[in-house]
Amino acid sequence: HHGFPIVGAGPAGIQLGHFLYHAGRDYIIFERNSHAGSFFEKFPRHRKLISLNKRSVRDGRGHDFAFRHDWNSLIDMRENRTLPVTKRSKELFPAADVLVDYLRDFAAEQSDF
Repeated sequence: HHGFPIVGAGPAGIQLGHFLYHAGRDYIIFERNSHAGSFFEKFPRHRKLISLNKRSVRDGRGHDFAFRHDWNSLIDMRENRTLPVTKRSKELFPAADVLVDYLRDFAAEQSDF
């Protein structure tokens, strides 16, 4: 038995798992497929994300402002953070495969869950 069941290893599931992992909680992630982010291997069918990849913000804006405008990356509590989507693609609307790779890398610490 686990204290916190999470259904799905999409962005929300692995984000919640990340927080629970770092809080030392007992949780389990149920995922139909063998790895995180598998939904994005098939969808969107046109293979481009519709969320902006805003790689830079105006001068004078801080890290927090830039982070709020990064619609594809997750909140990473580790000191050695996973390379965000904004550093993985220069495209305004990145390929879905970029997000798949990012989600797999982000979820790697939770591979036992």
